[in-house]
Amino acid sequence: MRNGGHYVFEEASYWLSSGLNLVAFLPTPASGQSIGGTFFGVVKIRQGRFLKPRLRITNLATGQGRFVFTDDEGRYELREVPPGLYELKVSKDGYSTASTPPSQGLRLGLGQIARVDDITLKVAPAELRLSSEHHGSCDDGF
Repeated sequence: MRNGGHYVFEEASYWLSSGLNLVAFLPTPASGQSIGGTFFGVVKIRQGRFLKPRLRITNLATGQGRFVFTDDEGRYELREVPPGLYELKVSKDGYSTASTPPSQGLRLGLGQIARVDDITLKVAPAELRLSSEHHGSCDDGF
């Protein structure tokens, strides 16, 4: 304790300012930088008017999923998707559900933008369409 306690204050002030300078030089992610990737593609139908189907991706390791609808042209984009192996499922009332087999999941890497092959939905058999109309959606709960 020099000069009535000023020594302690000066030492603490030195260590505090040194620590703040150190924090200022630690690496931080760039603004707008993301580790998520993007899946995008097109869903088509064989006949009739296009009605926006629903796409669901499910992470095969965690079971977490999310969904989007296509636009009027059948295009879709899933952004900020964490890296991993995914199953993609497309559903629309009156059409058979299309999906990627889990054994052939879609792999997405860090910041990757992956185009998925076009998916063509087929009209569901008549008995399935009738069942869907009377009992709700034939969508599998997603």
